[in-house]
Amino acid sequence: MFSQYPSAYQINMRLEQALPKGTPTLQARNGGRWTRLDKVWRNAKSPSTIITCNVQSNLLPTKTDRLPIVTILDLQYHPITTPRRFNFKRANWEKYEEILEERLSLSETLNRPSFQSAEGLEEAVNKLYRILQEVTKETIPMIKPLPHLKRWWNNDLTLKRKEKNCASAACFEWRGTPDHPAHEEFRKISREYARDIDTAKANHWKEWIEEVQGNDLWTVNKYMNSSPSDFSCQRIPQLKQINGTKTKTSKEKAERLAQVFFPIPRDTPESLPPFIERNPPKAPPNEFTIFTAEQVEEALSKLKPHKAPGNSGILNAALKQCAVTLSPFLAKIYTAICQLNYYPHKFQNINQIIIRKPGGPSYEEANAYQPIALIQTIAKVQSAIITEDLSYICEKNRLLPKNQFGGRPGVTTSEALHLTKQFIKNAWRKGEVVSALFLDIQAAFPNLQQEKLLQNMQARNIDERYCNYVDMILTHREIHLIFDNVISQPCNPPGGCNQGCPLSMLLYIIYNAPLINIADPSNKKECIIGYIDDTTLLAQGKTFKETHAMLKNMMVRTNGVFNWSRTFNSPLEMNKLALVNFSRLQDKVTKAVKLSLTEPTQQGHKNHKINNKPRAKLLGVILDSKLTWAAQHEKVRGTATKFTAAFK
Repeated sequence: MFSQYPSAYQINMRLEQALPKGTPTLQARNGGRWTRLDKVWRNAKSPSTIITCNVQSNLLPTKTDRLPIVTILDLQYHPITTPRRFNFKRANWEKYEEILEERLSLSETLNRPSFQSAEGLEEAVNKLYRILQEVTKETIPMIKPLPHLKRWWNNDLTLKRKEKNCASAACFEWRGTPDHPAHEEFRKISREYARDIDTAKANHWKEWIEEVQGNDLWTVNKYMNSSPSDFSCQRIPQLKQINGTKTKTSKEKAERLAQVFFPIPRDTPESLPPFIERNPPKAPPNEFTIFTAEQVEEALSKLKPHKAPGNSGILNAALKQCAVTLSPFLAKIYTAICQLNYYPHKFQNINQIIIRKPGGPSYEEANAYQPIALIQTIAKVQSAIITEDLSYICEKNRLLPKNQFGGRPGVTTSEALHLTKQFIKNAWRKGEVVSALFLDIQAAFPNLQQEKLLQNMQARNIDERYCNYVDMILTHREIHLIFDNVISQPCNPPGGCNQGCPLSMLLYIIYNAPLINIADPSNKKECIIGYIDDTTLLAQGKTFKETHAMLKNMMVRTNGVFNWSRTFNSPLEMNKLALVNFSRLQDKVTKAVKLSLTEPTQQGHKNHKINNKPRAKLLGVILDSKLTWAAQHEKVRGTATKFTAAFK
């Protein structure tokens, strides 16, 4: 049996616990404390066949003190057929653009001065897509990915491998003559072949690293830790329904997944309490963006060429390479969309690939999966232009809370952490203490209600045409769930925003701006800090009794957190709320009592007791009650040790 802490052997083998964290398996005699002696390990970087792994206390046999661990494996064989795709890396872009420009110039539909009706706009969009797809089929070579195909492989290695194989055959032919020069020639070519492979790997890695920017650093880490495998090929087993039964068909699976990904509002409009935001800032009259060919060309040039395309199959590389040719036509289409307030059917189609959340305790639960949205790139380009202009308006006129640090240009995660630390240290300098309540909003993006979002935008005097565009893209959606080689019927969820859309971050921080503004600006002892949907309530006082009273007041008062939570359909995960009391004196922290909250619900009221915790995680950083950062340092050292051991 392995020990509690992973050894170097376990790290090298990339093992992780399959049994959920904190699950006890043994109780001491006479009703003593629970411990966890039994472990179940699995390979962390390979496709897992484990459907569920958990203890079953009801199956405890007699005369034993350990709970049985039940592990269910999926051992069915599901052959996967890999579809052929276009090899854009070997495309002749000069020929592609030449043919595309000729086809576009001959199209009467696309060369109209403007599109005066929804039918004309729909026809133009369909024609543009059809031309792009036809030119792609005619000029781009096909590629069929092989299981052993590597990203770093090139044509020179293919020729070198053939040369090595010929030398190997000659060496075998003269195996009876040890002194024949064919043997030395084979050894020489083998060494050169191995050296060329190492060089190709290193060059490919360096070229890719040099192009990495921003969040792609996390992608680098995933590549360095992952093994070559197709995780999307994992099948979804029968899912548990709300009534306790299990799904039997793909249609039932899609319906169950849709219930989790697109939740229905808990409260009816009649039962929602009123919520009045505290003095929302207002922008002066602003003009709606005018789509120009230059603006569209710049947006196309920023595309990452080899991102996964939507269901149209039009890759970013084609749009980026032909930005000059396409931009005048796209500018007319984007302008017509906003003038006619009509969203083309092609833009409405969104594919969502369903993948497993890593380390889930049971993959029979629908919430153990998450969707990855593939939005049409041509539609995303328009949203990117709108996002840039709308973000400029918000920043110029200070329409967003100053303590909201996510989804904004020039603002980083570290600033939210520094402000939290500064608030605590300033209180300590005055001989006072601080209590922090870390909120957890359940399904923040899927629960967004566009009616409330539009109200927030209108309250800030944002141009009506921006509001109409947002309303249009959120109303007209046809989302297809893709799993097990099955494409579900389209669904149009009642709420939520399109994660993966350039506008999604900005829309959500406008949506939850009233939450950040709940803190009274005239009271310097209370503060709310936000980073997208991560929200922290801070209260400063002479005693923890005083700070707890302030936190409770922010939660339960009229136009408080609970009121915002119900009105904006953003339920809190009360069992995940974390309360940390910050003080230099540990005695004060240990003597602090629990925080009592009374949550108003549609059925009445619900009481909650929030226990004090010695530490909590904020934006990936562990904050302890004395701000010693010891737990964070230990975490970093453990990660570095695991990372180093994996590459020894």
